[in-house]
Amino acid sequence: MTKNQSFIETSEKIYQEVIISSGLTQGEISLGFSYENIDGKLINLSDLKGSYVYIDVWAARCESFAKQVPYLMTLEKRYHDKNIVFVSNSVDKEKVKSSWRQIVQYKQLVGLQLFADNFFYSEFMSAYTAFHLNRSRR
Repeated sequence: MTKNQSFIETSEKIYQEVIISSGLTQGEISLGFSYENIDGKLINLSDLKGSYVYIDVWAARCESFAKQVPYLMTLEKRYHDKNIVFVSNSVDKEKVKSSWRQIVQYKQLVGLQLFADNFFYSEFMSAYTAFHLNRSRR
């Protein structure tokens, strides 16, 4: 999709780092996390104990995110009366936090909106990306 060699090389390096990281494996207990919601309250994964948790990962700079929103909102409507919490976890850098808030409000995003800073280098992304990649290779 891109011919920008610098971007390709950087992406490949990050991909290899993720593959090498330990990450989660299928059947393991999820890595606990604690992130700020849209109101500034700290939410822990353990706060959601007893419910199924659907985690959607996005970023303010991600163009494909806009295409996902209608599908996610339809899914949330379909299961709104079930024992499931929809968590939208924005993996961005701290400097775009205000953009994240604006997007959440403008698009009227529902579910639990969380902000996980540190971009792709957060513990959350390291664990969950490696988990996803390990499962998809089976």
